[in-house]
Amino acid sequence: MYQKTADTKNNSKTIRIMESLLLAVIITAAVTSAGCIHNEAETLDIETVAVDIPQDLHEGIHEIYKNQNILETSVASDIHILSEKIGDAETADEKNKIILEYYSNNPWIGCIIFYDAVKDEYTTFPLISLSQTIMDAIPYPTESELRAAPDGVITESSIFIPEHGYLNVYCKGVFDYQNKYLGYYLVFSDLYIQMNLHPQIIDSVKNYGDKIVFITDSSGKIIYSSTLETIGEYVTKDEPFFDGRVLLKAPENDSGAYKYNSTAFYANMRNLETEKITAWHVIKKGDYKYTIYAVKELNRPELIRENAFTLNTKNTLNDIIDLYAYSKRNGVDKAIDNINSGAYSTNIYVMDMNGEVAASKNNAIIGLSYLNNRGAYGYSYTAAMIDTVKQGGGYVYYTFPIDGTVNTPAAEYTISYVLPLTENYFVMGGFPGDTDLVMKDYNVRSDLTMVTREVVKEIYYDGLNSVVDKINNNREKGGSIFVEGLKTDVKDVSIVDMEGNVLASMYYASSVGDSATGFKDVYGGSTTRKSILLAKNGGGFIVNLVSNPDREGYVDLWAAAVEPIDKNYYSYVGCVLKTFKDELTPYINR
Repeated sequence: MYQKTADTKNNSKTIRIMESLLLAVIITAAVTSAGCIHNEAETLDIETVAVDIPQDLHEGIHEIYKNQNILETSVASDIHILSEKIGDAETADEKNKIILEYYSNNPWIGCIIFYDAVKDEYTTFPLISLSQTIMDAIPYPTESELRAAPDGVITESSIFIPEHGYLNVYCKGVFDYQNKYLGYYLVFSDLYIQMNLHPQIIDSVKNYGDKIVFITDSSGKIIYSSTLETIGEYVTKDEPFFDGRVLLKAPENDSGAYKYNSTAFYANMRNLETEKITAWHVIKKGDYKYTIYAVKELNRPELIRENAFTLNTKNTLNDIIDLYAYSKRNGVDKAIDNINSGAYSTNIYVMDMNGEVAASKNNAIIGLSYLNNRGAYGYSYTAAMIDTVKQGGGYVYYTFPIDGTVNTPAAEYTISYVLPLTENYFVMGGFPGDTDLVMKDYNVRSDLTMVTREVVKEIYYDGLNSVVDKINNNREKGGSIFVEGLKTDVKDVSIVDMEGNVLASMYYASSVGDSATGFKDVYGGSTTRKSILLAKNGGGFIVNLVSNPDREGYVDLWAAAVEPIDKNYYSYVGCVLKTFKDELTPYINR
């Protein structure tokens, strides 16, 4: 719990009240990006030809709009029901159980904060400490503002939560049966997660799934995108948006489409040029309007699953080290100029400590912020890079989506090496960790989230020792002992303290009772340290690479969800995404 100070109360920001939850959901992912993109649409003189909107793009845009309405209805209903249940609860323990139940059953929610106006204190779900930087970022609505809000809900869009990125916040007042004010709760989420994990959406067939999708507001700002790094950029009449693959022009009328050629969607085929169609439709809601764009690749190459990548580890590492040395001799500004001028053959980048690209041979992405970007299974890999830089540099592993489409079919298992250049900049280079694709299963993230949150909930109800025994005595059953009907083979459920001592584990039974701080991945990184840092920051997803216990020379790629139980313990729930031959150890451990 966090006791609110007088300064915190007085630091309350003006809260913008939206006219409907639909607009709130639409604006969820808006990001104000520092810097600006090097927008090349005009300088490259891309030729576009007006065309009729293809039927699949027309249906896809309509379905995106329909799904916004589904989310609006569902979120509005949930928020009102939750508020009524909390208001009817007689004790603090009953309130906490109601909120925890809702949090556990909704993997699209980032976190929930409940403010008890009677006690003047906060409780968080997951149960994490609220730092002063977080307290400075969240809204502080008054009772009168909550009572006056349309439908009783106040929404703020794109609040930057330190170490968590940009989130949307729904705020709902809580009143008892006599209409006495009891406090309020804040639900944090973002549209990107909602569109992928919300139970009303996750299993639906999406006609727009193979498209790159954008939504812009009245000013032309990109407020949602399936390519997260483009959120916060602008599409205006004078400056179209172009990132090397996608061209967006300000709408000349309510709907239309145009055809053009640009770099292929697939990350491993960027040397190819393919034909695209961008279609748009303007949606008007009272005085507010937004534009939905859907981009289709017409002559899309066949997705090659095996031998899709060439391992260029040695050259990439050499370029990173060369750039690092050059920067130390000549300064970071000249190092940035070297990359931007194409002096290096491999894809290395300079980024600042906010995740913004300062240098790339693909000049179109300079100025884009990758802080909110996630791997195919939810791992915030840029945030992990920044954390690794703060520790002096090293390797970060993640599954990079093969394209920018809503339902990317596969991912590239990627290894990035990062080194600090100055206090404000670091060099990063990424290379494939395997020659084959990792095919994406959209149930993995949801299943891992549900299991780890169920673990936390059962500990709250039954106690830590009971759940520890349940794990250690049912190792062969996996995650199904907590959640029935899983579509993912959840192999490990562990409980670890914040010092790295293992209390319970299904997969690593021999580690119970010992410290796991010495547990290393294939390339020497501490998997336990990464999990502890993630847990202390509120939890999330992580990717690890460990030796396969049964096949010498092979490695297992794990995805795992980490959830803090309280300030002393966390749960770790994982599955194996893929097993493949280790080709990189001679280069990585050189």
